[in-house]
Amino acid sequence: MSHGGSIEVGTTDACVVCWNAARTVLILPCKHLALCSACSEQPVALHHSPDLPAHNRRKYGLCPVCRVPSEKHLRSIIVP
Repeated sequence: MSHGGSIEVGTTDACVVCWNAARTVLILPCKHLALCSACSEQPVALHHSPDLPAHNRRKYGLCPVCRVPSEKHLRSIIVP
């Protein structure tokens, strides 16, 4: 994936999916700050949970950190 705002690979601030951009999206209900905004907008094809309503299952899938069904994504502003 091509993202603006690249950061150093391997830092704890990197998106857990692409490892190229800063984590800016909070996943609910587990509250993991795990995704960059570009990856949070990609269709989730790998991690679907049959327990989620169909509209959430298509859009959010499971948290890439803990595999809890994701109900919502919130963009965050990280202040250093």
